[in-house]
Amino acid sequence: MTKKALIVDDSRLACRVLAKMLDGFNITSDEVYSAENALEYLNKKQPDIIFLDHIMPGMNGLEMMKILKNNPTTATIPVMMYTSKEGGVYFGQARSLGAIDVLPKGLEETHLRKALEKIGLLNLSEETSINQNQPVEKNKIVAPLLDSHSPELAKPPASATHAPQVPTKQPQQDWKEFWYQTVEPYLVKKKEQHQQEQQYNTRLQTRKLTRELHSTLEQFEHALVLRLESHADFVASTQAASKSVRRKSYLTLATLILALQIGIFWQLWSGNQLSRSLKLAQLENNTGQENINQQLASLSAEVNQLELSSHPQQSRAEKPYLPGVVLVDQQNQLIAELLLIDVNNGLYRGTTSNGYVFTVNAQGKFVKNMGTLYFLTDNCVGDVFVKSPAGVILKNDSEWLWYVDRLAEEVVMNVNSLLTSTNQCTLLSNEELSLNRLQQNVYFETGIDDHQPIRLIFK
Repeated sequence: MTKKALIVDDSRLACRVLAKMLDGFNITSDEVYSAENALEYLNKKQPDIIFLDHIMPGMNGLEMMKILKNNPTTATIPVMMYTSKEGGVYFGQARSLGAIDVLPKGLEETHLRKALEKIGLLNLSEETSINQNQPVEKNKIVAPLLDSHSPELAKPPASATHAPQVPTKQPQQDWKEFWYQTVEPYLVKKKEQHQQEQQYNTRLQTRKLTRELHSTLEQFEHALVLRLESHADFVASTQAASKSVRRKSYLTLATLILALQIGIFWQLWSGNQLSRSLKLAQLENNTGQENINQQLASLSAEVNQLELSSHPQQSRAEKPYLPGVVLVDQQNQLIAELLLIDVNNGLYRGTTSNGYVFTVNAQGKFVKNMGTLYFLTDNCVGDVFVKSPAGVILKNDSEWLWYVDRLAEEVVMNVNSLLTSTNQCTLLSNEELSLNRLQQNVYFETGIDDHQPIRLIFK
């Protein structure tokens, strides 16, 4: 059965906007523009719900609410305040007088749907029948890159029964596995996060623009109505005035209307400029993503070419099986997948989910790889700098972990002392070097907690 709603608002624009949204939920509506007219309407008809504005000429929304709830005929009709007024005190006052909810003007259809479902005016079957006539939104999440190069291709055939053998040194093979198992998934994940952030910011700006434009147009409408009413009273009381006075009044009214039109045009133009800026930003983002795709495809082609040149007679299906090695913490939570980089010494390299590269041995212990430390002072104290690249985790002789920020860029600075791996401090004469700052390990930055044991697991 079709539901009937009554919209009480002195703004015709607000009435039409809400009526249009209610039509989408199969709810018809009648519109009145004052509380007094609404009471006359309720003497003849009984709607299923009332949407009531707060600020109106004459009787306001809260005063009308008291009259409705004190009348047994209208006390059971659910009332929603549909207003631009905000604040927790006002919401509490409206609900205490009998309002079932407060809907802000400029709301989206999702908020209206939740409010109608809350009071039972919109059930699941009706909503399903309405949504069947609307197009399904396309998936905006970009599919992962290079599906044809998934690391699953490196798994052995199902019929293989022999135990895996540790391969000899194969730098090209190790680089290939490191690329597909670590670098490529990390880049894909960062790409999807960037796109989701861009989509969220676009929706947020659009929603803000819609509400501001709705509020501005309603203010202009109120001002124009008040001006027209004042002009009508003025004409009624000055019919005996001269034509020159009337001409001046008309000119003033025309000037005001022209100013209002210019203001509305300015708001629409500003909204158009903002929409254009959002589209340009989205276009730049898409161009950047296409460049990343091209770079990934180029790097993958180079890796394949290098592998074919090293083993021209060996196909991808005939590659030896490499056992998977992972690094886990005390709760068996995955820290990183590892690649064997030194067969003789049993060294493995991995990358954390935060993008930091580290090296461990076969016992899961971090390798001491600090190297020479540089200082700006002449006594090897103060801030520490190294020549290591950005995004690496290092370990010193004191069993402490340090890291170089993955977003850091090398900076040329004047070095006055250095500390060798044998803990000998050597003085320098203001030597200029390109270095990165070394910082003590922080779990939330690197993804490695050096206060709990870690271990290797061979899959």
